[in-house]
Amino acid sequence: MTALPPLNALRCFEVVGRLGSITSAAEELSVTPAAVSRQIRLLEEHLGLRLFLRQHRRIVLTSMGAGYHADIARLFGGLQRATSELGERSRRRQFVIKAPHSVAMRWLLPRLSGFHRQYP
Repeated sequence: MTALPPLNALRCFEVVGRLGSITSAAEELSVTPAAVSRQIRLLEEHLGLRLFLRQHRRIVLTSMGAGYHADIARLFGGLQRATSELGERSRRRQFVIKAPHSVAMRWLLPRLSGFHRQYP
């Protein structure tokens, strides 16, 4: 198997595995429990193996599911860190100036190009 599973299915798998509940996962993801169940079933069909044992009012990772969940959780954590770092880098490059309209038009705008040349 070389094709990657659907990203939505992986995200649902990570949340259900972490919370141990389809209902709680649905609340966190802002979808219905049926949608989460469908994504889990899609992932299991894609992989050709069972990731969860369904018990009365409970869902538990299988041993293979637990290992896969650890890897997927680590990868989603890396995505979250990379996204946070990107946001921090972009915020450092922003320079926000607030001024009354008259000050901005008469004083700030004429000087802005010189400032930009000095601090590209």
